[in-house]
Amino acid sequence: MSPKKKSLIEIDDLTRPDHPNITPDDRCFFLHDYTSGQGYSYSATNNLILNFKKEPDKKGTSQWKYKLRAIREIASMFREAIPHESLMESTLVPVPPSKEKGDPRYDSRMSDVLAELKGPYDFDVRELLVQCESTLGSHESRYRPSIEELIDNYVIDDRVAQAPPRKRILLFDDVLTAGNHFKAAQEVIREEYPDIPIFGIFIARRVFLEEDSQF
Repeated sequence: MSPKKKSLIEIDDLTRPDHPNITPDDRCFFLHDYTSGQGYSYSATNNLILNFKKEPDKKGTSQWKYKLRAIREIASMFREAIPHESLMESTLVPVPPSKEKGDPRYDSRMSDVLAELKGPYDFDVRELLVQCESTLGSHESRYRPSIEELIDNYVIDDRVAQAPPRKRILLFDDVLTAGNHFKAAQEVIREEYPDIPIFGIFIARRVFLEEDSQF
């Protein structure tokens, strides 16, 4: 069963405390709630996200079809939730994954979603940001890089930055947690394009069961 399709929801005063690095000036939107610490069977969204995050070493196995299906489904959700005109007027940028491109564990999943979303349309999809060195993913360590560490590890790819962005930049990522990756990507892009509005677009935001604590 797939998560019920719906419109984008904006992070507001009620949900912002769950994402401590997101400020009232940030414009971040999400589709679903992903419940931390729970498995595939907990919810349709958990099932979708966990399949989407399957590691590249699963390619060639029977599990890989579930990742490909998740990529198509997520692209379809974004296509339904974001007006076509808004997509045409925006530059769509994936937040880099935890591994740099030369790493065999590099996962292009967010770029793959945007490629699927683009399809035959003239959407401006660009891998504008590059991560210089691999870091540990959330499943590999409890340590989370700080915003400052991430900023130092992100650079603008000059090869795709020659043409100016469209009216706004939409930064796409899978799950909004504390907001470190969004804030770092936003800062690096803003240095390059100080006058272009930047929005965060997420498949889901992380939530906790009532009895669990995020601290």
